[in-house]
Amino acid sequence: MFPVQADPHVAGRTAPTAAPALSPEVLADRDPVAQLPARPGCRNCDGPLEASDRYCRGCAQPVITGRLTLRQMGGQAWSAALSLDKGFLFTSLQLFYRPGHLVREYLAGKTTPYTAPFRYLLLWVGLSSLVLYWHNQARPKPAAAPAVYADELERYGTLFYTTLADNPKLVLTFFILVLAFAARLVFFRRGLNLAEHTVVLAYLLGTSSLVETFLFLVLLAFPGALPDGYAENVPYAVLLPLTTGLYAQLFGLRWWKAALGSAVVWALGFFLLLVLYTGCLYVVAKGAGAV
Repeated sequence: MFPVQADPHVAGRTAPTAAPALSPEVLADRDPVAQLPARPGCRNCDGPLEASDRYCRGCAQPVITGRLTLRQMGGQAWSAALSLDKGFLFTSLQLFYRPGHLVREYLAGKTTPYTAPFRYLLLWVGLSSLVLYWHNQARPKPAAAPAVYADELERYGTLFYTTLADNPKLVLTFFILVLAFAARLVFFRRGLNLAEHTVVLAYLLGTSSLVETFLFLVLLAFPGALPDGYAENVPYAVLLPLTTGLYAQLFGLRWWKAALGSAVVWALGFFLLLVLYTGCLYVVAKGAGAV
């Protein structure tokens, strides 16, 4: 055995001492709760709060009185879900039964009880597009020969019309400003501007998508209840009666005047869409060297 030599450095070492306690200022910098204002005020804008306030009167943030807990997070999530469902379902029912009344109140500034028009539109268009996709996938498809196009212009045109036939509400949503411009031309004496006509059409297209969603769900549950040729026209068939009912209530028109105005709005809107699309198609085809 070799003798173990003592390390002179070890003998001179001292026992490790505890780290010095951090000052209250340093602890406050590391604790986000300690940085919150101690006085009873809004933790977002420091505005004054009353004992009964649930929301800040200055910035509308919910009043927070303590640290965040899992119970509070669960309560906030549950409340937000119920609020969304209530507003969305309430808006859907009101637009189905009293569309003109809801639109008139929304345009007058009463917006809190209702889902915003574009949120309502996108939710129902998304649902109807999903159900329509399931319906198209479920029905049998006959074997088709490969498509032969005379030129690129014809190929782009066929793509547009196929897209419009497969998902019309998605296309109409994309070109909603064109439809709103057509509605303003037809109902220019009613005093609504372009933005207000856009709100009207957003709610209208959303309600139309709502009706389509339930109709195609029925067709999925009962396949063959409606021939395919008729099923493809369902999105267009629901537009005119819904538009007639909305404009009749909104402007106080007789049903035949509202129906006539609605027919002109859609005819003019589709004509403007066709003109716009033809112009875009020409530019694309020219860039591709097809013309």
